[in-house]
Amino acid sequence: MKIEITGDDAITHALQRLRDVAGSGGSSMMLEISETLRAETMKNFDAQGRPDTWTPLAESTLKRRPDRRGGKILQDKQGGLLSSITADFGADYAEVRTNKVYGRIHQFGGKAGRNHAATIPARPYFVVTDEGWDEIMLSISRRVDEAIG
Repeated sequence: MKIEITGDDAITHALQRLRDVAGSGGSSMMLEISETLRAETMKNFDAQGRPDTWTPLAESTLKRRPDRRGGKILQDKQGGLLSSITADFGADYAEVRTNKVYGRIHQFGGKAGRNHAATIPARPYFVVTDEGWDEIMLSISRRVDEAIG
């Protein structure tokens, strides 16, 4: 991306500062945003879904896996989905992701298992609440304020 600035000196200076924030300086803003996205995701796991709680495990699952009774959904083992959540950022992006192939089925729900015989309900863990969006907007606003000072 190329931004060329011409015109009034005060505007030129403010736009130059804003470009600096959006350019190489944008990485620190994107770091803040990626940390917010990860924190929101961790809160979703802790609350077992936000704003709507996740569908409980099916009774058939609990009969087959009694060790899961009373436990937290999607958090039953070390190295599982919860521990795979990572955040990343660059000058022009912020993201949170998982490297687990089964992450998608838990996020969106669908058919799974042998012959797609099992129906997995959606248990969306990549959800940003209004509070999270407010925090992201605050990060952006702070950077814009710094840029135009």
